[in-house]
Amino acid sequence: MMRPRTSIACVFLALLSLGKAGGASAQDTLAKESPFLPPGTAAGRGGEGSGAAYQLAGGSVTSRGSEVCIYDVGGRRSRWIGVGEADGGIQVVSYDSDADRAVVRIDGVQQTLELRKAASPANAVAFNSFVPAPAYITGPAPRPLSAEAARKQREARMLVADLMDIGMRERQANEEAERRAAEGK
Repeated sequence: MMRPRTSIACVFLALLSLGKAGGASAQDTLAKESPFLPPGTAAGRGGEGSGAAYQLAGGSVTSRGSEVCIYDVGGRRSRWIGVGEADGGIQVVSYDSDADRAVVRIDGVQQTLELRKAASPANAVAFNSFVPAPAYITGPAPRPLSAEAARKQREARMLVADLMDIGMRERQANEEAERRAAEGK
């Protein structure tokens, strides 16, 4: 009596077709609900939630002025733009660092963008991010600084900050001069 031979390829194809049929519904569920996004946010949309085409992703205030990071949700690209400057149809009108808010003009339409807040699940537990280090001082505790010593330390820190700023400006001026010299040749 001869037994019919079942080829391994036939078994594999049968299992593969069953896996695809069962996996389609699981993928549909995963595409709609993601454990990595805030509740109520559909997966596949990049988590923008608000539906806005542009979002304020960050801001920086330096000695040279203020810059904001504008995130293009559709293009999945961000760019830093200085206040009063424009880049690709986006002009930054003003930036309020205290309120984390920027007024921008996008394609001629003025709008206010607020910094995105961190999304956390409803059942998130608050924790203290500051953990004091154990004290390892073996000698006497240091004495508090006098007003004069504190003033001198502050002036020294300000001097270092000014010197760093001057150094950065000189480096930029040198790079600009080298670039102009290279273009002139």
